[in-house]
Amino acid sequence: MEIEAEAPDPKPAPAPKKAPRRRRARKGSRRARGQFRIVSSVPGRIPKGLKPASPRDVMKNLDATGRYVGTDSKSGLEAIEKLMSDAIGNADAMKRAYSSVKTLSDGAGREGVIVGLGELDPQNGARFLKITLEAARDAGMLKLGEDVRVATSSGGIVIYETPGGAHTWGKKASRRQKKNEEE
Repeated sequence: MEIEAEAPDPKPAPAPKKAPRRRRARKGSRRARGQFRIVSSVPGRIPKGLKPASPRDVMKNLDATGRYVGTDSKSGLEAIEKLMSDAIGNADAMKRAYSSVKTLSDGAGREGVIVGLGELDPQNGARFLKITLEAARDAGMLKLGEDVRVATSSGGIVIYETPGGAHTWGKKASRRQKKNEEE
């Protein structure tokens, strides 16, 4: 009895194709979704040995409650001013570190919030205010319509809204910014 052997198939079976990756559809721009960046003019992070508390714990320690919402630049500054006033007015450590919160405008007509310094130097003052703003954002307490810049100035720490977190305080408005303001 003869057993007939089958000839091997000359072409190997093709590997199964991977399904194409689906990308989540974005609905509107980052700012339209309520996401904004907080940029600082002072470089540096929290030192490696220190572990930051959760954003909710930071806001609880500062006794800042409620929501701080600003959809346009005027209400955004009011939200930032209210948050800073609450944080500085309610926590003893913040009272020692910072002195006052006021609104002001630069020579080009931009408005911002200036936080006076107490016992802190300008670099650390800017770092801790950035951490405070990030904690409020991450805890869902701060919603703004534009990116925010934290910068040092001669009078303290200036916080202002600016597209992309660009350093524009005290600088003349570009043609593009002027055109956008006119529209």
